[in-house]
Amino acid sequence: MDTTLRSLPVVAALMVAVITAAPVAAVEGWAGPTRVVAALSPISPSMVLDAGGSAHVAFLEASAAGPPGIFYATNLGDGWHKERVTTGDDFYARPSIGLDSAGNVFIAFARVTCPDPKDPSCEDGTSQIYIAANKTGAWVVNARTAGPADIAPSLVVRDGKLHVAFQRRVFPDFLGGPDSGVWYATNASGGWVETQVASAEGKCYLDQF
Repeated sequence: MDTTLRSLPVVAALMVAVITAAPVAAVEGWAGPTRVVAALSPISPSMVLDAGGSAHVAFLEASAAGPPGIFYATNLGDGWHKERVTTGDDFYARPSIGLDSAGNVFIAFARVTCPDPKDPSCEDGTSQIYIAANKTGAWVVNARTAGPADIAPSLVVRDGKLHVAFQRRVFPDFLGGPDSGVWYATNASGGWVETQVASAEGKCYLDQF
């Protein structure tokens, strides 16, 4: 019997032990890193600083004590704390956070509502960009793009208006309509308006991320 094959699990175990035991150190000029909130599986963090220097972070927690969803964490006030924003969102959520001048928090994310874009029941859209806001003191979540398959948002808040860039993937053989590519949505004129920025028709969808 080949002893090399038998030794592979041992080598793999030693590698894991070395990796997990290795200390995490900052490079010169950087402090930390330091754990700020407890999270079993935080994914795709997005951070912004307010005028006072406090940090505000949005992230997806895929293995929370409960269903996955978008969470918000901040060190505004006394120490770090986090709170749940949404329930049931998955890997494609890709949250992006922004603040207005009053300190209100806005989090853009993708919500997948149908896993198969060619399923006839998905004709209302496979995913849309949603925005969660805490202006009322509680998190309010609303869809802000039309779909049919919008993901990977990037949010900026300027002068109280929201600006979102995102990827739209269109399936012409089933849904028709505009090209896949990079799109831009804003409420700068009052209502929400979408504009295509760049086409990705015929190109790899991964390139649009």
